[in-house]
This record gives sequence, structure tokens and C-alpha cells, in this order.
Amino acid sequence: MAVENNWIQHNLANRFDDHTLPFEVRLTPNTFKTMSFHDAADYTAKKIYEKYPKLFLSFSGGSDSDYVFHCFQRNNIPFTPILVRTSGNAVELDYAFHTCRKFNITPVVLELSDADLLSYFHKEILNKLNSVGLCAIPGIVACRYARDNSGVLVIGEHMIDYEGNNIFPAMNEWDFYNEIFVGDEYNIPFFNYTIELTVAMINKIESMPISEWKWQLYNIDYRPIIDYVFLDNTRKLIYNIRNMRTIKTNTHHCFGKKEDFLNFMKSYQINC
Repeated sequence: MAVENNWIQHNLANRFDDHTLPFEVRLTPNTFKTMSFHDAADYTAKKIYEKYPKLFLSFSGGSDSDYVFHCFQRNNIPFTPILVRTSGNAVELDYAFHTCRKFNITPVVLELSDADLLSYFHKEILNKLNSVGLCAIPGIVACRYARDNSGVLVIGEHMIDYEGNNIFPAMNEWDFYNEIFVGDEYNIPFFNYTIELTVAMINKIESMPISEWKWQLYNIDYRPIIDYVFLDNTRKLIYNIRNMRTIKTNTHHCFGKKEDFLNFMKSYQINC
């Protein structure tokens, strides 16, 4: 995962050699400026474009990637959206196509069959990594396309997780699949690229449903959290593959409460 000054590090690649390792993330921040969320997003978009002139956006149609789309647009940053179509994400992709039509941008549309999805899940994610992140596979497909077309992939990744109305700073190991399966130099996590944007986002955490919180934060059209919905036969095969994972490991890293994270970052903060 390419982030500014390599401030986020993890141990996921070590799981290739030891399937029992729990997932862990380490933060090594530099000093950073205090910014509002939207100012930090604009700042981050420009920083990314300065370093990576050929940008692709992994565009699922969810609120995170939709916000990145709008941020690039308002900053006049050229990019190409990549939509990866599976049998299970038709509803979410409708949102993506709608935004592309709204701005008259033609996306790259890649097809991912159930057979290829399941094969990759079994051979790479389960057998090699002992992991479970099926729905991250379209992102890997998009990242490979960006790499093979001399660009980098921007993803709508952040340091936010939730349980019910409880929103908190955390990461899951599938957040890092692109870099370990494709290469960290091709994968740009937008909301985590700069410390400024990560801190600004976590500072806005409130207790409410996650889709409502994102709607208020991003100030774009509302959309719910949309799960993949596969046909019965594919669902059964997914269930069977997941049950092959006999060694259970922790796939989640929590940074504590919002206040814990902000207190940790406070000594690196420059008020301006």
C-alpha cells in the first residue's frame, strides 16, 4: 500500500510463510497539519496526482469510491474509473454507472466470472494466505489492470470500521490484498494516503449508522451499505470454501476508540 512516507505498515505478507500469524498494523507517523476533512481530501488528491500522473479509480459505486470520484472531479484531476462486474454486485454498480453518466466519463468495465472469482478465492486467498476476504477480489482485478496499463489504482480505503452505530478506527487484512498480490507501488488508499486526511476523517467520527455518517461526511448522494448477492449455487460454493479454513486467525486490527487514536497522533500534530 503506497502511503506518504510509508506511515502505515503491516505483517500480512508474513502469513504466506506462517498461517497462524494474527494480522497487525503499525503506524509510524511524521508531523502533520491540522485540516478540515474536505480540505484534507483536496490536499491528498493533489499530492497523489503530483506523484502518480496516470490514475485509475477502483469504482465500486459505494460511497467511499464515489466521494473519491467527486474529489478528483472538483480538483480537475484526470482519472479513469474501473468497474469490475460480478454476478453479485449489480445493484452497487448501478450507482457507479449513474455517477459516470452524470459526469460524462466512460469507465473501463471488467468482467469477473463466478468461476474465476471462486478459483482465486480458493487458490490464492485461502490456500496461500489463510484468509477470508472474498469481496476484495474485484479490487485485485482492477489493480492488475492499472499496473498492466502503466498506471496506479486509487481505492476508497480508510481506517474506519463499525459495529452497529459504533464507529471506530480499525483496519482489516483484506484492505491490503492489492499490495501483496499485485504490488504496493500500484495501490493507493485514498483516505489513508496522508496522515492529514486520516486524522481529519477519524476526528469526524460520531455514533450513528455508518451509511448516514458517510452521507453527512461526504456530502454526496446517499447510498446504503450494499452487500454482494450471489446466486444460490455460488453462495454454497463460497460457504464450502470458507469452511476449508481450519486455522482461524485474527483478521482485524483495532486502534482503540476515536479518542485513543487522536491522543496517539496528538504529539505529531502541527496546528496551523
